[in-house]
Amino acid sequence: MRTEVVALPWPPSANTSKNKGKGGRFFSTPELKTFQLIAVLKIRREFCQYPIMRPPYEVHLEFHPPKTYRVWDAANFEKHVVDAMVKGGLIKDDNKIVRMVLEKHRPWKKGVVMAIVKEVDWDPKEWGGKDGT
Repeated sequence: MRTEVVALPWPPSANTSKNKGKGGRFFSTPELKTFQLIAVLKIRREFCQYPIMRPPYEVHLEFHPPKTYRVWDAANFEKHVVDAMVKGGLIKDDNKIVRMVLEKHRPWKKGVVMAIVKEVDWDPKEWGGKDGT
């Protein structure tokens, strides 16, 4: 089973990363677009020579916030990190994640998220799928 580790920049919070536009549609903020660009390029640069990992996945995210953060909720940052892993081609789809662990750590400089992704074995019949994906 393959395991990959990647250090990603600190993402914007899901609470502040979308702006409501005309007609009730939501648009990504410049901070979210910048994070996505940097994270996707980093993933592609580090893993471009490898094929996309085979689902299903176990994902462990270690959040080291910037030193300026006092109170924060890890769940507000998880979605942007996982979306970057999909867009960067590390994993096929976030709905293929069968186990996810979010872990909060002490602040670190400008903030970093350590993402550990593992391919896992499973019995597709256990989950009701034909091929396990």
